[in-house]
Amino acid sequence: MAKGKYIPVAERKRKKQRAEIRASMIEQLKAAGKDTPYLLSKVEQYMDSWDNAEALAADIKDRGQIVEEPNSKGIMVKKPNPSIAARQKEIVTMNAIEAVLKLHEPVKEKSSEDGYL
Repeated sequence: MAKGKYIPVAERKRKKQRAEIRASMIEQLKAAGKDTPYLLSKVEQYMDSWDNAEALAADIKDRGQIVEEPNSKGIMVKKPNPSIAARQKEIVTMNAIEAVLKLHEPVKEKSSEDGYL
C-alpha cells in the first residue's frame, strides 16, 4: 500500500473476503488432491466472476433497481437496472465453475484400512 493512500473500509473488507474465498477454494482443492493447473485456473475464473458480481451489486446499491436512462431517441425513460441481469449471469457462471471444481463434495478421509483387502 502506498504511503498516504487511503483505502476505504468497505474496499479493505471486500479484498479480505476475496482473499479468504480464493484461499479456501485452493485449500479445498489441495485437500482433495485436485490442485491441478486446470482447476486452479478455474478458481481464478471464479474469482473474476466474483469481482464482477460484487461490482454489479455495488452498482445496484448505488443506482437502485430502477434507473433513468435515455432511450434510442434520447428520451429519458425508467427501466430496470441492467446490472441486475448482468449480476444474475455472473452468478450462473460462478455456479457452473463451482460444479466443475466439485467443492461442494466432502473430502473423503483416508483410513488406515485404505489399500488393504
